[in-house]
Order: sequence, then structure tokens, then C-alpha cells
Amino acid sequence: MFGHLFRYGVKSVVRTKEIIFWSFIFPFALSTFMYLAFGDIFEATEKFHAIPTAIVSESSVMKQVFSALSEEGGEQVIQAYWVEEDEAERLLADGTVKGIVYGADMHLKVKENGMDETILKMILQQVQQNGIAVSDVAAEHPEHMRQAADSLNDEVQCCIRKSCGSGNQDNVVSYFYAIFAMTCLFGSFASCDRVCKVQADVCALGQRRGVTPTRKMAIIITEFLVSECLQFIIVSLLLAYMKFVLKINVGDKYAAMLLLLLLGSSLGTIIGVLAGSLPRVSQGVKISMLVGVSLFFSACSDLMVSGIRNWIERHIPIANDVNPAALICDSFYALNVYGTYDRFMENMTILAAMTLVLAVVSFLMVRRSKYASL
Repeated sequence: MFGHLFRYGVKSVVRTKEIIFWSFIFPFALSTFMYLAFGDIFEATEKFHAIPTAIVSESSVMKQVFSALSEEGGEQVIQAYWVEEDEAERLLADGTVKGIVYGADMHLKVKENGMDETILKMILQQVQQNGIAVSDVAAEHPEHMRQAADSLNDEVQCCIRKSCGSGNQDNVVSYFYAIFAMTCLFGSFASCDRVCKVQADVCALGQRRGVTPTRKMAIIITEFLVSECLQFIIVSLLLAYMKFVLKINVGDKYAAMLLLLLLGSSLGTIIGVLAGSLPRVSQGVKISMLVGVSLFFSACSDLMVSGIRNWIERHIPIANDVNPAALICDSFYALNVYGTYDRFMENMTILAAMTLVLAVVSFLMVRRSKYASL
């Protein structure tokens, strides 16, 4: 009996166009559009790159200084182009370089004001100050030249570098975490639709199923499993699509991420069961409620604007603790950035508790549904 109910439940869900669109097509389309819109923002605006700079000088000191600054590796600051003045002007005009350094006095010419230009100006000021300091020592105390040179070459460490994690620090990836959360919550649409088709006061199909010898609770459990299995498959495919097709760094702890998506899908599905169990409410109203709640939770977890979840965490932290979408996003962040599972397990415990509480409430509401006549 279970196999029969499960098989026909799957067929009914996949033939419902609205559910397939919102639960399957829409998350994939949204993630693709967000990738096209925001995929390269972090690389272009937040990650430091060597500043392309044209050098117009024959000074041996200039060559020594800028060769050191442009040496390839982790400490590379600029990408030097040793060219003539005409060529330097052309490179600056077409945007190949951010600035031109002229002569031994390191006169700087830029085309516009920006972060790279400001950094380049600060570098040149520091080099000039060091040169002035060395000149003053050479003129007044030549016997201390070696000490002065050593002090300029020594890098003073005022703080200790300690890594908090090796994951993706890109704040744009929070949009994709929110898409996972939204997709899990959208699983409520299928479960609500399946439960409504069991309610005799909602649709004619529910009336026909109400007079069958099959126990109502068995039907409800089967419909929950149908919705849960399909939604977990969808979010798993979405994870594979983001990771291997769009090449988005959402983490590499696949077992933990799949466990998170399974629990998130279960919570979204049980929310749909709870909504579908509401008495004397039409299916259209129930779906509208789920849409509003899902989008509100998703918006508060950075789906529309990045930073909202952090603002809520600073001002109303308890709101994030009861927002399933925020918990799912925070769990992805914890897996991707932190080296421990403490925060992840805390979020998972809250999600599991919410799922269990809503499941008990849904069970009690379904059991109380009785009809005087059909």
C-alpha cells in the first residue's frame, strides 16, 4: 500500500506545473541570473590585485625600487611597465595602467581617482620618505648608513596574523546561501498541496480519499515523504549545479552540507504540512501565506540585499535564531569559513527542534480534523 501511495504521490507532484516551477525551475534560474550579475564582483572590487603602473625613468634607483615592488609572488604590489613617455600616455589613456611614475622624483600622473590610484600614491610617498631619510642620514651621520638601511628594510610586525578559516570570504556568496534557504522553504508548496488534497473540506479529491479504508495518517505520512524526497533531490541538484557548473565556492564539506539541506528540506516540508492542516482555510490562502512567509524569511537572510542578516544579528539576534532561512545561511557560512563544527551543530540543533515541534503540532491538527458528513 505504501509503495502504491508513494508512486502516485510522486506522479501527482511532478505533474503540478506550479510546484515544479517554483520548487525546481525558479531556484536554478535565480542562481544563474545572480551568478551572471554578481559572480565577478568580489574579484573586481574587493580582492587586491597588483596595480599596473607605467614607469618612465632611466634611474638605477628607480629600477631597483620598482623591481622589488613588482617581484612576482605573494608580496607583489605593482605590475611595472618600463616604457617611453608616449607609450605610457597611451597605456594610461586606454586604461591598461592606473598611473604613470616620472623621473627620479617619482612624480605621479593618474587618469582618475580610485582605490588603486590612492594606494599607488601612498606607496610612492612612502618610498620618497624613505629616500629623504637615507639622504639626511648620509649627509649628517654617514657612519650610521648601514643601521639606517637595515631599519628601513626590517618589517615591523605590530600584530600577529592568525587565520580564522580558509573558506570563501566573498560576501556575495551570501546571496547563494539564501537561495538554498529559499529553495528549502519552497518545499512547503508541494507538501501543502498534498495535504490539501487529503482535506475533505478543501477539495473534492479529499472527500473521495476520506471515504477510502486507508488510514488518513498513513496518507499524510506518505505525502510528507513524497514532498521531502523530491525537495531534497532538488536542493541536492542545485548544490551540484552551483558547485560544478557555475563554479561557485559554497564549500567542500559535502556530507555536512547534504545533512543541512536534508534538515532544511524537512523543515520546509513540515511547514507546508502545518499550513495544509489549517481548518476552514482555502488552498489559495494557504499557498499565499507560505509564499509571504518564505520570501520574508529569505529576505531577512540576505536574499535581496546583502547585510540584512548581520544587521538583525546585531540589533535583534533572537530574530535570526527563529528564522529558518537565516539558520541555514549561517550554517553554510560556518561550514565554509570556520574550522570547527560548533556553530554549525548549534544551528542544526535549533533547526531539528523547530522541525520536531512543528511536526507534533501538525500531527495534532490532522488528528483533530473530523467531518460530520461528506
